[in-house]
Amino acid sequence: LFTRTFDRRWRIVACAAALALIANWVRVVGLVLIGNATRMRSPLMKEHELFGWVIFTAAMVLFFIMAGRIERGGRSIAMEQPSVPDSAALATGPRAAQPAWLNPVALAAVLTGPLLLMSIRLLPNALVVASPIPGIVAGDAWRISDSAHVSETHPIPPRAWRPAFRGQDSHQRFVWQRGADSVVVDRLVFRNEHQGAELVGGANRVSPDSLIVQNGFFGPLDDSARIVGQAIVRENGRAVLIWYWYRVAGIATSSATKAKLLGLVAFLQRTEGGEAVFVSTPCDAKACAEAAARLFGFVTGRSVPGSTP
Repeated sequence: LFTRTFDRRWRIVACAAALALIANWVRVVGLVLIGNATRMRSPLMKEHELFGWVIFTAAMVLFFIMAGRIERGGRSIAMEQPSVPDSAALATGPRAAQPAWLNPVALAAVLTGPLLLMSIRLLPNALVVASPIPGIVAGDAWRISDSAHVSETHPIPPRAWRPAFRGQDSHQRFVWQRGADSVVVDRLVFRNEHQGAELVGGANRVSPDSLIVQNGFFGPLDDSARIVGQAIVRENGRAVLIWYWYRVAGIATSSATKAKLLGLVAFLQRTEGGEAVFVSTPCDAKACAEAAARLFGFVTGRSVPGSTP
């Protein structure tokens, strides 16, 4: 906005973009090296916002120094000598004075993004956690065990598989039974995501990698071509078949990438946050075909196509 010529202006913008990328990689690589050197014991491994602000400050100081040199055309102020402008160059040259309206329009364009962001942030968050859990039909034969509705403070059974998630605002667990069959439902709700409490993040996974026997997808479950994530976990001497999906902005998906992108939709709708739903049941680690049929009937309320009800 305060640069006299267009060519210097785009050079300053390009310089800012390059420094932003470089500074971020310095931050990332620096954290990796610090974590490796301290065996992940450094306080920066959990709270690294201050480290980011230090890198940002250093990058901004460097940026203003470089921007100043670009503005002066690479020369110091002392070297610049007053010159008499050529009248012909002023009239026809490519460096003719810019229109008076250009800077106000450019300033308004630059401020549009931050002002829009602030306006959206002022709107209330309208995340609604539906009940019963969307995506689960659970036919009439299934019943919730009276003693199985648990919370974080009273988890039962104590040695059963649980999602390796953290930072959620609430964790509900229900055990459904149909005769001798049982299915456990874990519902993790993230109302306000922030650093260290994100629905989709490196710290959150179905289970530690060392316990996962198989990981993939299952489906389609119905005419809408619904796909769920599927994992087989062996923990405490037994195998568990797990189906899972995310729900963000009212849309269910088995893709962590899509769930992350839906976060932008949720932000614009002011329905920030989301949830992860896991349904699990014991199985034979070699096949789990019967367990898959059990989960299919529980989730959809129907029998597996081609099977005997």
